Amino acid sequence: MATETHILDTERAYENNKVLIVDDNLTSKAILEDILNQNGYETRYALDGKEGLRILAEWKPNVVLLDLVMPEMDGYGVCRQIREMNQSPRPSVIIISVKDDKSSVVNSLACGADDFIVKPIDEAELVARVRAQQRIVEFYRELEEDKRNLETILDITTAMSATLDPSEVLSAIVSKVASITDAVRCSIVLIAKEDEAYVLASHEDPSVKELRIDLAKYPEIPLALDDISTHPLMSPVKDSISELGGMSVLIVPIVFNDEVLGTLFLRTRRRLHGFAKKEVDFCRIVANASFHALRNARLFEKVVKEKDYLKE
Repeated sequence: MATETHILDTERAYENNKVLIVDDNLTSKAILEDILNQNGYETRYALDGKEGLRILAEWKPNVVLLDLVMPEMDGYGVCRQIREMNQSPRPSVIIISVKDDKSSVVNSLACGADDFIVKPIDEAELVARVRAQQRIVEFYRELEEDKRNLETILDITTAMSATLDPSEVLSAIVSKVASITDAVRCSIVLIAKEDEAYVLASHEDPSVKELRIDLAKYPEIPLALDDISTHPLMSPVKDSISELGGMSVLIVPIVFNDEVLGTLFLRTRRRLHGFAKKEVDFCRIVANASFHALRNARLFEKVVKEKDYLKE
């Protein structure tokens, strides 16, 4: 198997264009929906704060457009409850109101709102402010992903140092990586010969150990490959993978000082994209750490076998 370094460098497409409108004024609702829909946003609508909170919890939009004056619970109360919700990433709240006095703006921001727009709505201003809040939400999302990745790397290195048992080390690696990337399959493959390799661990089936595979049956593939069922590089085996439509794969070599010990293999099914560059970088870090853990574990296994042999 060739270990090409070609990377499909496509950033994750922005997928959450959902905006929740919470306003008891049907005319205002119609204007907002029309503007947002024409600019590519998906919208949902709530007549009051209680319904808005329910939709927010279930639908998880990035941006909430919230009126101040509503029956039962006003916009201030809704905004406070939104900020008490444990949602990740944190949704942005834009207050939209006919009130343009300083007190309304200050109180809205004090309750946790991120922005304030005065009615009547200007289309260009609304779209610009919604997009600005989306960028902020995406920034928070990336921070959370970075934090989660660092925690996972720490968990993996801790698991590596906790045991020299090859099975436990490899199982910990594939389980953690699969969890962070939402992969439907994550495996570690040991390359034994030019045309022979062994699957040493697979998160979807912990019983898989030392499963031999023939590398001659696998075409050369780059590091990251979207929709393997239609990709030209997979044409030699397209009949065998026809049921894997929309499936993307990521193969990261476990290599150190030009010595390739194996590969970290992931497979996922996603609607708009395969593996993002950040995920590729994360898997590279894991693969680099896996090299020493895998080599030490194999050496330990060899020493144990030799010790048992000497006892005999």
